[in-house]
Amino acid sequence: MTIFKQIWERLDQAARIGLVLCLFVLAGAMIGLSFWFLKPDYQVLFSDLAPADAAAMTTELDHMKIPYHLDGGGNTILVLADEVYKTRLKLVGRDLPLHGTIGFELFNNADIGMTEFAQKVNYQRALQGELTRTILSYEEIQAARVHLALPEQTLFKKTTAQAKASVSLTLKPGKTLQPHEVQGIQRLVAASVPDIQEQDVTVIDQHGVALTRPASSDSENTESGASNLDSKEAIERYFTHKVSDVLDRTFGAGQSIASVDVVLNHDAVKTTTENVLGSDDATPTGVIVHEHQTGQGSPPDTQQGTIQAGGPTHPNPATSTNRDVDYQVGRRVEQVVTGPGTIDKINVAVVVRQPLDASQIDRISDIIAKAVGIDKARGDGIAVYTITQFGTGQNTLAPTSAEQPATAAPVTASIDSVPETHSSARTAPTTVTIVLVSLIVPIVLIALGILLRSGKPGQAQPTPLTHQEREELLARVRHWLDAKSGKHGDIA
Repeated sequence: MTIFKQIWERLDQAARIGLVLCLFVLAGAMIGLSFWFLKPDYQVLFSDLAPADAAAMTTELDHMKIPYHLDGGGNTILVLADEVYKTRLKLVGRDLPLHGTIGFELFNNADIGMTEFAQKVNYQRALQGELTRTILSYEEIQAARVHLALPEQTLFKKTTAQAKASVSLTLKPGKTLQPHEVQGIQRLVAASVPDIQEQDVTVIDQHGVALTRPASSDSENTESGASNLDSKEAIERYFTHKVSDVLDRTFGAGQSIASVDVVLNHDAVKTTTENVLGSDDATPTGVIVHEHQTGQGSPPDTQQGTIQAGGPTHPNPATSTNRDVDYQVGRRVEQVVTGPGTIDKINVAVVVRQPLDASQIDRISDIIAKAVGIDKARGDGIAVYTITQFGTGQNTLAPTSAEQPATAAPVTASIDSVPETHSSARTAPTTVTIVLVSLIVPIVLIALGILLRSGKPGQAQPTPLTHQEREELLARVRHWLDAKSGKHGDIA
């Protein structure tokens, strides 16, 4: 304590004020950090909530008396870290009307005296709510609404109206639905609601653009132009993948490019062939199934037809015989139905980075032909060239499609998942701590510098001498002067 008092006495007025200010700042920073680290840790319970869902959840949390905070403009609910999973399970088990919809829990407390019309309306509401919840489980969909148009069914009147459905989707930013995913939603609704066909389900996005394709006049045998293009792209992508896989395993990844073009026949053809089959034996005419014989002629003349004893006999020239024979032959009828989308021609183009001679190019062409199924009689073609044949360097070859997904993968990564929100909540205290430390450390260093500089002996204020110390100092000076003068006298 004496050391601090001595240091304090050696400081001037400015140094004392600076030291006091530094101590106050340091104490305030320590108190702030203590409050920051000792406050309750809140973690994300649910994020990206619609206003209606956030209101329903906060109301339920108030009933459960669970403390919470709102963040992100009210669409994120935070609760204590120890209560996150327990609270989430409790909310899920309470059948909250999330997304503004309600399912079959609507009938949990149904009134016994409810009319038949009210029951039908509630059933339709519940069915629409359940379909909405199922559709919202898709990763690309942010919000959804399902509308069912069910014709009224009566006992004595049979309606001819067709049940229909419409689905309105709000997609997440940067997300799209593929045609097969839209078709999956159509099939889901058609399989969940009686008397609704897949083509009677219309799907639109938040911009009012129809995602479903109009049905063609004969959906079994013909396809629309967009469907034909999708089939062509799918087949070409399949063959290109096969060729690229063979080339990558042969020359290495990125050492070749391949492109496949297919010509499809979208005509539905039905061919009927009928052949006549003969009998199994040597008779080519077939098998006899009916035979009829008749005879016709005049009665014999008794005078002319009298047979003389020992004379020759002569037949009656007026007699005729008819014989009818029916033959049955075998028959074979064969019907061949060829659906649309058959391959008429395949063309393959390959460019290899490495130099190859003619024999190597022929072998590569044969391997690719076997992998793809090239049929020269059908008119298929294959072309294999090296990059040196174009007179360009080896580094000018663009990367293949196999290398592109590695670059495109981060773009499609999900950025709105709950774990990432947890991570950002955990890193926030670290950022604040770094900022506070960055402010406190220079202040402390400046205060220490002022303290050390002010405490140097050379800059301390002089202490006045007492009377006895002054007399002793003067006596020493006189003695020193007398000694100096005596030395000078001896020298003279």
